[in-house]
Amino acid sequence: MVIDHCITKSVRDSAAFLSVTEGSTKYSSLGYISGSSSEKLRIAIYSNTLFGNQPDKAVLEGIEHIRKLCEELSHEVVDSRGPAVDGKAISLAFFTLAGFTMDQVCKMMEPMIQQPVNKTFLEPFTHQLVEWLRTLDSQAVPNAKETIQSSAHLMLQYAQEFDVLLCPTLANPPRELAYLSPKLDRETVIHRTENYTAYTPIHNISDMCAMSVLLDKSSQGLPLGSHFAAMPGSEVKLFNLAFQLEEEAHWMRV
Repeated sequence: MVIDHCITKSVRDSAAFLSVTEGSTKYSSLGYISGSSSEKLRIAIYSNTLFGNQPDKAVLEGIEHIRKLCEELSHEVVDSRGPAVDGKAISLAFFTLAGFTMDQVCKMMEPMIQQPVNKTFLEPFTHQLVEWLRTLDSQAVPNAKETIQSSAHLMLQYAQEFDVLLCPTLANPPRELAYLSPKLDRETVIHRTENYTAYTPIHNISDMCAMSVLLDKSSQGLPLGSHFAAMPGSEVKLFNLAFQLEEEAHWMRV
């Protein structure tokens, strides 16, 4: 449910990393992507979170700045309400499956340590997540898997109408350290996660390719990420756009 890549200071380095780590998939090999192209893209821009809320004012202003940047590059930017998915259902499904996974780990470990895995072994959030999972009925996990699959299907139906999707990476400027600490209780972590990381989960579960790029900063000088996503197998399209944006916005090149 999570797609990993890397964090770099330049598009060149991200492209180089992918070229040496990409595996065999149903998509053709990408190889090394060395620069931008002249392709003009149809970009859908939206600011609604998966829960239908608007982001922090600074984030909203930042994403409008990115719209203008894309338009200056002659891309067509189309206003959109975003994917018609149920954010609350996705959150419930995600944490149900996370709880199920941790419950299975606990059951695997108990014979090894010859005692129950209790709160002395786990951080508060993890312990409470497992305890909560154990209160659910037998259909909770199958229902969660179905929610993930149906939500991914809806997202891909929406995304295929455009070349690229653009939204904020996070709903607020960067929070203080430990804002999502597992030392907090389950309800607090889930509530904060739903409000803070309220855009990107749908891209992960849909197997889309995506990139968060630093094109703006808050008044405190903290990075405001812009999240670009595209249909599975569209990494070349995103890298071409990233090279354009990097050159236009004068990112640090190393």
